[in-house]
Amino acid sequence: MRGLTKKYLLSRFMMWIITIWIGSTVVFLIPRLAPGDPITAQVVRLMQSEGIVENAQEIIESWKEAFGLNDPLYVQYGRYLANLVRLDFGYSLARFPTTAWEIVRPALPWSLGLLSVATVLSFSLGITIGALMGWRKTPRWLQTILPGSLTFTSIPYFMFGILMIYLVAFELHWLPATGGYDRQVTPGWNMPFIRSVIRHSILPVFSIVLTSMGGWALGCGA
Repeated sequence: MRGLTKKYLLSRFMMWIITIWIGSTVVFLIPRLAPGDPITAQVVRLMQSEGIVENAQEIIESWKEAFGLNDPLYVQYGRYLANLVRLDFGYSLARFPTTAWEIVRPALPWSLGLLSVATVLSFSLGITIGALMGWRKTPRWLQTILPGSLTFTSIPYFMFGILMIYLVAFELHWLPATGGYDRQVTPGWNMPFIRSVIRHSILPVFSIVLTSMGGWALGCGA
């Protein structure tokens, strides 16, 4: 633990902040690089499904003003960062007037539980593999095989997850592609619900563990 210094912790914390800032900036910029704007797109979809919308242009302009889309880009960006600090994610344009937080909140416990299980498994497998690779008494055949288990470490877990969804869920139909459990079961401490949750969690947990355990293994081996 000699390397665990204040300087190291501060550098890791700053890297964490910078990573969040870069990711947030990308999320802000990508929709604004696309042609058009979300307000106009929503009104157009409404017109396609409901027919003619009276005063459509006035509605578009009023909502663009309400959402601040007429402001300069740097003003929108500053407001966006300030809202993120306050955990104010605004309204969902796809489900207006529902807020984005109301959509995210029900899925948050599932995501935290999934990541917790995946992290524990990744840590356990990673340090075990790293210890076996560094242990002199490990059989040579095992030392030859173990590095192969770290092949997927260089692949971002979300890309690997998308690939697994395509192959395992859509092509082979072995596991479900979405959701936390089957809608036919009743949530609670009953075996059908527990089996359904486990079945839905296998694919995301497998994707996260397989692509992240290499970092723990290399850290242990070092």
